[in-house]
Amino acid sequence: MLVAKFDLIRSSFEKGEISYSKVRAMTRVATQENESVLMQVALHGTAHHVETTVRKYRRACDRQIADTATAQYEGRGLGYRHEEDDSIVIRVRLPPEQGAILVRVVQAVANRMCQEERDSAEASRSDEGGDAAEAPHHDRPRNGRQRLVFRDDRLRPHHLVDGDTGGR
Repeated sequence: MLVAKFDLIRSSFEKGEISYSKVRAMTRVATQENESVLMQVALHGTAHHVETTVRKYRRACDRQIADTATAQYEGRGLGYRHEEDDSIVIRVRLPPEQGAILVRVVQAVANRMCQEERDSAEASRSDEGGDAAEAPHHDRPRNGRQRLVFRDDRLRPHHLVDGDTGGR
């Protein structure tokens, strides 16, 4: 039962201090952080007052979520600059869903580049009679941040930790 997660609401209901209607309304939006505020509304207001307060709180939360999504959408962009060595630095800001798609595309392109490099290295090694090229290591970073960098003429993932700039 959802009310079991909220000690204040549960104990007040068990003592008969608040009605089932109030409990039902509060548990629609209750969190550990707002439970005590909701309890104050329930103890000092009617069930209708609690319902109205919950409805307005929910509407405000929905609006905040919509505002965040709008800000993410309006803040999206792509910029790039040329460095002194003629390399290109790209900076992208996207909403989470679009960003996830772009990351998958970049990873697919990077994997293809690595495969082409392995195939090329393997072909040249077999022409020379040597061993096949070693495949790059592609595991997911622990903190979700990763940069693909070229090392030893191969595109390899570089896992970033806090404060790390990826070798720049």
